[in-house]
Amino acid sequence: MRTMIRFARRTPAAVFLAGALCAAGCSSPGGALVRAGDRPHIILITVESLRTDRLGCYGGASNLTPEIDRLAARGVRFERAYTASPSTVPAVASILTGLEPPRHGLRDDLGGRLRDGVATVASILRDDGYRTGAVVSTSYLDSDRGLDRGFSFYDDTFRSPSRVGPVPAVERPAEEALEVALEFIGSDAAASPFFLWIDFYDPHWDHAAPTAAAAGTEDDPYGAEVAHVDAQIGALVKALDERGLLARTFIGLAGTHGEGLGDHGETGHGIYLHETTIRVPLILAPPAKPAGPADDGIEPGGPARTDGSAEDAEAPGLGAGGGGTVRTPVGLVDLAPTFLEVSGREAPGRMTGRSLLDPALRKGAMPPDESPGGGDRRGRGNRRIVIESMQPHAAYGWAPLFAVVEGDRKVVAGGRLEAFDLGPDPEGRRPLQPAPAWAADLERAGREAIGPTGVTPGEREEILATVEKLDLPWANSPICLEKEEFPDPRDRVPLNDALFRARTLHHQGVRGTAGDMADEILDEDPVN
Repeated sequence: MRTMIRFARRTPAAVFLAGALCAAGCSSPGGALVRAGDRPHIILITVESLRTDRLGCYGGASNLTPEIDRLAARGVRFERAYTASPSTVPAVASILTGLEPPRHGLRDDLGGRLRDGVATVASILRDDGYRTGAVVSTSYLDSDRGLDRGFSFYDDTFRSPSRVGPVPAVERPAEEALEVALEFIGSDAAASPFFLWIDFYDPHWDHAAPTAAAAGTEDDPYGAEVAHVDAQIGALVKALDERGLLARTFIGLAGTHGEGLGDHGETGHGIYLHETTIRVPLILAPPAKPAGPADDGIEPGGPARTDGSAEDAEAPGLGAGGGGTVRTPVGLVDLAPTFLEVSGREAPGRMTGRSLLDPALRKGAMPPDESPGGGDRRGRGNRRIVIESMQPHAAYGWAPLFAVVEGDRKVVAGGRLEAFDLGPDPEGRRPLQPAPAWAADLERAGREAIGPTGVTPGEREEILATVEKLDLPWANSPICLEKEEFPDPRDRVPLNDALFRARTLHHQGVRGTAGDMADEILDEDPVN
């Protein structure tokens, strides 16, 4: 009962969910979507390796994602949403915890476990009476990483074999994930609200077009896989509608990270911090019956309803009408506190993410961080979003990278600093020369945020002393000695692509060729 009272008193959330905020030009509430006191079902959909430019609502091909586009047309699309990491595990951990990777402890895909004592949105909702379930589609998200915390049901057992080779399954197809998710939902979910996380892995490399590929994607296996996932999302929405649940279900859809697809010389993801791999789709759709193509104001696959003006960022939020666009930079770290506010809960103070229901955000300006800033309207007063890439350091002995986005300003730092103005250069292809004065301030903020990334001099001496005592055969190898200098990954772009392809071949069971490629890589980079 206390939860119901708390929800009724939380005016912004209650009004938000009641549809009191409507599309621009609406003079009165569009009718309650969820009554104050009711707690909606919440579904989080994550899609691995999903790029914004392949979604119709983001200006991509109009035939690939009609179902996602319909979600955007009745909800809110975030134009500039950033993942916390271009690697799957830390990105997902930030979505579930509302914390950046240095705080939750999972910083790469290679190992580790969610830090003890870190709550997830699932654990908080479960304690509040929600039925919690998760269906993941990649072995990277296996429960041994601790990401099952708070989920009463966590399905990470794949029924079908991997479609990419003779090695053990590392992914499951989207249709199988949907089947398990619908089993969790059940035919009658009226007794208690549920929180469900569904992870779709299909667009992740390597790309193999489904048998029933969308028209026009015969030569585009990545696009075909995106279309296949879109169809499963449509099937999910239809099933919710048929079971009478859609009018009580809040849906959040996000790409965990993007995909290089050859841009900037990067085939996959996980190393670099280009916009192609760190800026991701993010859509929030409130409890409401979906509008069909005849009355939703858009053609299937078309962009979310907008007048195209610079004032789109002031579109009121998730009310009746929908189709709003928010251009303020936000982070996927903001999803956990958003879901908690939707449920009627305040996010715990330790969460660093901010609820996307904040009216200030929908007006285009989040409250600034406490850290000092400088510059014009494109910098000062905007929130700073930090994205890190620890995979190059953990996997290859290269320097870690981090990016900081503040308004239209962006820096990427590792062994050197690059600065970008994303206003005239939204894809971040032209580093500013020379770097402006504000870049150094953002770099300092980023280094402070990610903290130490290597061993201290004392730890290094202890390690080397231990190695000497063990008399290991590789004791004099440069891999033990070259730990004070780390190559910048941006100076290893062709080498990284070769590593990516060798790893893919090994995964596919083509181990002879993968071994030959690895030898060539070591000839060029012997301390890798």
